[in-house]
Order: sequence, then C-alpha cells, then structure tokens
Amino acid sequence: MMPFVALGVGGRLLRERRIHFADIALGPVLYVLAGLGTMVGFHRGRTTVATGPSAPCASLARQPGR
Repeated sequence: MMPFVALGVGGRLLRERRIHFADIALGPVLYVLAGLGTMVGFHRGRTTVATGPSAPCASLARQPGR
C-alpha cells in the first residue's frame, strides 16, 4: 500500500514543480551509497566473525558482572 501512496505523493510533487533536477540526480547516488555501505558492512561482519574477537574484547566479555 505504501509504495502506491509514495508514488502518488511523488507524482504530485513533480507536477507542482517542487522536485528539482538535483533531487532526481541525488536519489540514485544516495541509493547506491547506502547499498554499498550495507553490502560492505554485512560482508565485513561475516568475515570478522569467523576469526573471532581480539584478545582485549574477549577478556572483557569473559569478566563476570559486566
């Protein structure tokens, strides 16, 4: 339901000339940057979990009461 509402709002804003070229150009750029950040973060997490935490972090995790 929400994509259709967003499409209607976007169409109305475009028709009323409240959306400019900079908005249209920034959309795909920010979409790609956000996608790359998510992808890189996910894959970095997958590779570092396999190696385990560093010694200081592991010792902090083992201390009782924290």
